[in-house]
Amino acid sequence: MTTKTVEQPKTEIAEAAAKLVANAEFIQVPYGQLVESPLNVRAGAKLANIPELGEEIVLAGGLIQNLAVIQRKGSKKNQLTYEVVAGRRRHAALDWLFENGRISQDFPIAVRLVTEEQALYISLSENRDRENMHVYYQIRAFKLLADKGDSIASIALQFRVTPLTVQRHLKLANMSPKLFELLREDELTLEQMQVLALTEDHALQEKIWFESGSWNRNPSQLRALITQQETKANSNRKAKLVGLEAYRNAGGATREDIFGGPDDVYICDLQLLQQLADAKLQAEVDTLLAAGWKWVEVRPNGFDDEHKFGVHPGTLRELPAEQQQEYERMQARLDEVNADINKLEQEADEDMPEEEYEARWQVLGDECEALESKLNAIDAERKELDRSTCGAVVFVDAQGQIQQRTGLMRGEEIRAAKKEGVTIQNGSGYEVRTPKDKAVHSERLVNKLTADMTIAVQAELIAQPAIALAVLAHRLLCDEFGSHSQTLATKINLHTTKHKLAQDNEEIKATPAYIAREEARAKWKAKFPQGYEKSIDWLLDWKQSELIDLLAFLTAASVDGMAGTEEERTGLDAVAKVTNLDMKKWWQPTASSYFSHVNKQRIQDVVAEVVSPEAALPIGGMKKAEAAEYAEGLLAGKGWLPQVMNIAN
Repeated sequence: MTTKTVEQPKTEIAEAAAKLVANAEFIQVPYGQLVESPLNVRAGAKLANIPELGEEIVLAGGLIQNLAVIQRKGSKKNQLTYEVVAGRRRHAALDWLFENGRISQDFPIAVRLVTEEQALYISLSENRDRENMHVYYQIRAFKLLADKGDSIASIALQFRVTPLTVQRHLKLANMSPKLFELLREDELTLEQMQVLALTEDHALQEKIWFESGSWNRNPSQLRALITQQETKANSNRKAKLVGLEAYRNAGGATREDIFGGPDDVYICDLQLLQQLADAKLQAEVDTLLAAGWKWVEVRPNGFDDEHKFGVHPGTLRELPAEQQQEYERMQARLDEVNADINKLEQEADEDMPEEEYEARWQVLGDECEALESKLNAIDAERKELDRSTCGAVVFVDAQGQIQQRTGLMRGEEIRAAKKEGVTIQNGSGYEVRTPKDKAVHSERLVNKLTADMTIAVQAELIAQPAIALAVLAHRLLCDEFGSHSQTLATKINLHTTKHKLAQDNEEIKATPAYIAREEARAKWKAKFPQGYEKSIDWLLDWKQSELIDLLAFLTAASVDGMAGTEEERTGLDAVAKVTNLDMKKWWQPTASSYFSHVNKQRIQDVVAEVVSPEAALPIGGMKKAEAAEYAEGLLAGKGWLPQVMNIAN
């Protein structure tokens, strides 16, 4: 892994720094009083070829270039120390000479005494000039200057860089210290560092870096981990629709990438963005509904399936006589032009010069296009639509603009038109073919809903014994007197439906109807003697009224109205009517009873129908579970029932 170095040519900065050193006070100090300075921008960096440099100092009879130092008070009383701010390698070579017994603690060293204010400037300039500086040290130097009180503008001016460059360096300087050290060791690249700087949370920076495998640390992958719950403002349709300024004015937080361009801004509050986008889209929906369109769909992420919608053919009103004549003249001329184009194609096959062919084609093609445009414009103006038979789609295009398509037809409308012998085409002129309607409710859900309805009918029959006996009599007389109809009013088995109703439907046991049925069952069973199944005699001792009530209960418990499809659900309607069944008393649409078992589009359709299109709009941006809970809250107490639970007339 490599990290960029900052390559700088020699500039007037280096020359100015050299003048500062040359004009500084010249003194000699004992070697033992020299110490490394934290103000040296390369403090802590690895040094190379120190023994060789030490030998060169010996051969030259001392330092050719003086060290730059600042004076400090030492730890001992009246003792001074001199921090080396420029000449770190030379200082290290002197250390090597001392360690090898070549110089002593009091060996005199020529130095230039500078002020602390000048020290950083000299150190950074000297190191930039001598060799390419590792970016770690330039970042560190800028931070030292900033900590000393220099403004961003001042630092930028001193080193002839832009204020943005200084800001970027200071941003990196405030990264996690652990990661900053990895930058120095070339275990983390500058590009990786810049991406991790998207967050100021040191713990998150470290978590993302250290918990990512080495194969998962390229800048784009790191960026995705930081911004996974956000969206880029310049690429998201809803963000473009709302606008960054409006989003911020509404209190929305953003994340800006200082190392990117002006468009590298991330939207942090996706829920707020959705709300603001919904508000704009809803205004468009309200306008279209007020204009009389049958339905309006919203597509915030584009309208990629436009080809699946039919375009209402409408009817063409009659034109005034003079305009009609002009229309017919243009149509006739268009037919002539098309005939000429066909003739030209045939002649081209007979070795017509290419230049002649292209020239004639250009003339005919232009005229054909102009005539078609005029005729289409007239047809569009005279086209009349029955808005109650078609609808509109509102969508957001790639530029973030709200677009609309009106006069569209969906499956049910297209099929109705076909029954009338009308072929419906899409916007591209192709016939729209609609697959057979997919069932609104799955077989499992229909089974569950009809089980809920069956148990409610049983509860009503238990409470109304006279009707239960009539139901039993009707079912038996149909068998006795030879009715083989497949649509008998009641389906009764000689076996209880208790276990069938609860199979794969544990939730039914908590319903009021099931509880009422079980309470009645327990009451009757308590009256039975031990070994009741082996003898009938004990029933002969019962009063006739008790026998009738028992028979009514057993009849109710045998009613079976469960079905797998809505079309099959016919066996309960007659009984439901005579018992005055009100399913709203026994069943409520909740997430668990209904909404979790249908798709989001169905949830949205139900909310739009029962509450309002406005209330349904947010569902598009929700997850399924959230949408189900949302719908449950909106429909509470509304008395809505799915069609499968409605009693047929």
